[in-house]
Amino acid sequence: TNEVEQSPKMEAEISEIEKIEEMVQNKPVSLQEKVRMFNAFAASFFYDGKFSEAQRLLSAAMALDAYAPDTLRNMAYTMMALGEKQPALELASKMPMADFGLLYHLREI
Repeated sequence: TNEVEQSPKMEAEISEIEKIEEMVQNKPVSLQEKVRMFNAFAASFFYDGKFSEAQRLLSAAMALDAYAPDTLRNMAYTMMALGEKQPALELASKMPMADFGLLYHLREI
């Protein structure tokens, strides 16, 4: 077969993401706090250049609150880092207030 095998490192990162998702989802805190936690974990992955992992955690945050301004902004920057300008623009357009820094960077890519 032509299945792509995942490296042990990739599997470990997926497992780590799944553990984070499960931990946050099962934590007895408000939805707003869960969104904040997903953003915090995503920031760590983003900083390490692991943009796909950050995207997955931000997607989990958006599933809880699709219009949280910080999550929209963070996801837009993550999509830019992944080279996805159009999705980043769409996310920026959903923000309740324009973020000039984000728009400036979107113009540059």
